[in-house]
Amino acid sequence: MTASEGRMSFLRGPFRRTGAPRAAGAAVPGAGPVLAAPAPRPDADGDGYDDLVHSTGPLAPGAGAKGTLLRGGPDGPGRPGGRYTYNAVPLPPAPPLPAGETSPVTELLRRADFDGDGRADIVTRTHRGESADVIAIHPGAGNRARPLITFSTSVFLG
Repeated sequence: MTASEGRMSFLRGPFRRTGAPRAAGAAVPGAGPVLAAPAPRPDADGDGYDDLVHSTGPLAPGAGAKGTLLRGGPDGPGRPGGRYTYNAVPLPPAPPLPAGETSPVTELLRRADFDGDGRADIVTRTHRGESADVIAIHPGAGNRARPLITFSTSVFLG
């Protein structure tokens, strides 16, 4: 997916080394610059295809937001789906950053059922800049103050 200047396009791979796609769908007019998956399920309308939501600004942690649903299909997202509302998700307490970093920012990365208990779990990223971060997965039920697991993206970036 690519979005710019109020338009969104679905780019089909494989991609050439130059970055050119094998094919590109027609531009969808009126798409906002921010694309996100519907939460807590990417298939918002239950038709078996993942959908997207476009909006004019990023989701703010702990706040609701509105956008426009783009229904997925065999040729990618783009069929109109009407207005979509993200419910406000209260953020759990942020875990401490490594090495005593201060003034962190916490972002909601995803709200979905990762452990199969039927309740939406919360994944957050707490960071200060891009040099130190903690990803935390909080359970959908019980004590959200204690994450199920935490890790840093530095384990993947070397």
